[in-house]
Amino acid sequence: MALLPPSEADDAVQEILLTIWGLLPQFKWQSKFTTWAYTVTRRKCRRIRQQEMRRRNVLAGFAKAGGSGSRPTQGAEGTEKVELRDEVRFALSQLSAADRRLLTLKYFLDNEYRQIAEVINAPKSALRERCRRARQRLRKCLEEQQNGNGVANRPPAPPDA
Repeated sequence: MALLPPSEADDAVQEILLTIWGLLPQFKWQSKFTTWAYTVTRRKCRRIRQQEMRRRNVLAGFAKAGGSGSRPTQGAEGTEKVELRDEVRFALSQLSAADRRLLTLKYFLDNEYRQIAEVINAPKSALRERCRRARQRLRKCLEEQQNGNGVANRPPAPPDA
């Protein structure tokens, strides 16, 4: 099992301890506490990694939404990530506050529709469609960026290394 990156370790430890504390009343004492705690820890770490992978896939999907392949490739992987992040941030900034909030709650904070419905006080049944429309608007903004429309408003590209 791979360990979490050091940058996420502190947050993960806190989440794991809170999870163990919250689940403690459910522990039946039919097995060793350490075995149970290890299982909770392993599952929580797996979930954290899955959430991070989902966020990365969503970001990559949004950035490649145009499918034109017109985005120049950079030599350094780190530069590509920064460029991708900047493109998505800029596209998000072009959306309405309601769309930004919905996409952030769903894809960056990994909330379920039920949780989002409670936060924004909207019926759960309408959220899937609202989320789909917000994704379409974000995709359109990203396509416009890739096609060169709105270049004046776009953040500057990082210098070539």
